[in-house]
Order: sequence, then structure tokens, then C-alpha cells
Amino acid sequence: MFPSSPVDPIAAIHISLMEQMSVLRIDIQVSISKIVEYVEKIHRNSEDPLPRSIANILGSILPAYQKLMLMVGADVDCLCKVHLTEAQKKVVPCPACGPKAADPNGDRLIVNVDGNSSLRQFDRVAGHRVDNDPNNDHVEGPYWQADKERIARQQQATVGCPCYRALRAKSGSNKAKDLRIKGVVGAMCHREVPLQMTNIFTPGESFNDVTSILNQIVKKHGSHIAIMYNVACRLRPALSDTVELSGIADAPLAVGIFHIFDHEPSCQADHHPYACNGFGLSCGECLERLWSFLGGYASSTRYMSPENRLLVLTVGLNYYASRKIKKIGASLVKRWQSAAAVYQHACKQLQALSLNRQRNLLAE
Repeated sequence: MFPSSPVDPIAAIHISLMEQMSVLRIDIQVSISKIVEYVEKIHRNSEDPLPRSIANILGSILPAYQKLMLMVGADVDCLCKVHLTEAQKKVVPCPACGPKAADPNGDRLIVNVDGNSSLRQFDRVAGHRVDNDPNNDHVEGPYWQADKERIARQQQATVGCPCYRALRAKSGSNKAKDLRIKGVVGAMCHREVPLQMTNIFTPGESFNDVTSILNQIVKKHGSHIAIMYNVACRLRPALSDTVELSGIADAPLAVGIFHIFDHEPSCQADHHPYACNGFGLSCGECLERLWSFLGGYASSTRYMSPENRLLVLTVGLNYYASRKIKKIGASLVKRWQSAAAVYQHACKQLQALSLNRQRNLLAE
């Protein structure tokens, strides 16, 4: 049984039911009120009535259960790393791509970066975070270290296409001033497994957010990476001028396949992912699918405390990553078939072009 409170609990819920409600809340994104209706229906034949404050109980007990599960998962991960050497512990391989970023002789780890402005938090929400709580690291999980180790860079972009507002200096509106957190910038591999997240504290995406994310990627996974970003054409000076990112100053840069057509022709020629080495057939839009999933938490997390907001987003990211890893076999087969079809089509087109050229030469 899982108690409703660590001190003088008025109720307790069976672990199996806690797991069911956690799946409803995180995986299916069901609201607390709907979960209460579900509990009332399965409890209607019981002789003991439900507490009147069942909604408040579930609102506090579900985050506590999710936090406990994160702590258990972290302990299991530590036990699995007991036999690793110190050098192996420093490099964390991508769960889906392996240690690509640490091997300079192999393929690069493709890192997709993008921002989302719907995952906000109001400034009037008072946090109850305790700085000396040893469990805060478990709540933040492996995703939010960039919030603690931010790279201060106040310059705005001076190169690249002027059509996008990202990485440009902006003044906040009155509406944005009511928000403590204006959104989230995230990074994930091209196989759609989240790698790093950071909160946006300024109106719009800034160099601080992007460079802080990339700094954590380099620290954890290595510097042998290729970067896809909607305004990658503006990113090169920041990589060259930032000391922490000197290892990826020459990293290949590309723009997502859908956003590239909004850039200038010269930029399209330089940063189209199909025209740059190291990106293959990656579209660079996988983060849009992650934002669509996390959008189910947007309305509720705006009013949560900072700790509970990070807890819900971390559990959601873990679930999204596990779902992608479970389906990685079918995903790789589908991508292989798509790549094979593109290769065959290209061979036919080149062969036809060669035949036409020979005919023209014979005619001359």
C-alpha cells in the first residue's frame, strides 16, 4: 500500500492501482478529475467509502509516487554501472544511437535542437523547492542540467537569414512578463530519443539556451556530433566564440527539412540536410513530434510548482524515450526501406540521364 502522506495518512492506495493511475496520468495524459471518476467506478461496490478529499489526495500522492519511481530507477542505473571504468562512466552513450559522439572515426551523432513556447509557467506560482533536498536530482533526471550550468552569451545573431526571430535580441511584452518560464529548448537524437532540456527565461530563444544545451551534449556524449536547428545558419559564430564549445566549432550544421524552404536560396544551398555530409535522410523535425506529445501537459504544468512541473515533464520524457526505444526495430526497418527506395530511384534517374547524354552525343 502507498500512503497518502508520510505522517498520519488518512488513506492508502494499493501499488497496482497507483501504477494504473500513473499510466493514465502520464502515458494517456488523463486529468485528475477523470482519474477520480475512474477510481469511483472501480470502488463503487466496496463497503468502505472513498474519502471526500480523494481529488486532493490524488493530486499530491501521484507526484510522490512518480518521484519514488524515478529514485528507484536511478538506483538501478547506479547498480548497473558498478563495473564500468571511470572513463566509461564519463561518456554516456545515446540510448538509441550508442557512443557515436565519442568515436571520431565513425558516424556523427545527429543532434536536433528546437524551442517550444507552450510549456510555460506563470510567475505567480510559488515554488516549494528545498535546496538541500537530496532527491531534487532525481526529479530533474538526466535532462535539466543545462539550467544549472548556463553559458552566458548576450550577443545577438549577426549572420544568417533575417526571416527568423530566434537568436535575435527582443524586448518582452507585458504578457511575457507574467511568466516565470517562457518555454523550453530541447535536444534529441535523430532516432527521437530526448537528450537534454532547458527552460527559457527570456522572451524567445537565445544563444544562452542553445549553447547551454550543446555544452551538456558535449560533456555527456562527446563532440563528434552534427547539429540540426531551424536557424543553424546563425549558429556558427556562437560555436566558434564559445570556449566550452571549441570541440564542435567545425561541426556540420543543417536546417530542418520543412524550415529550410523559408530560408534564402544561398542558405538553402549551404544548410539543406540532404546536401550536407553527415545527415543522411534525417528530416530534423522529430522535436515537433515530442512537442506535440508534451503539449498534453502544457495547461496543467503552467500552474504547478517548479519542482512538480519538472517532475511531470521528466516522467513524460522518460515515457516518450522508452516508447521510441521499444519501437526502434520497426523504425529502423522502415527507414532502411525508405533509404533503399530513394537509392533505387536515384540510380534510375542517373542511368536515364547518362543514356540521354550518350544519345545527345551520338546525335551531334
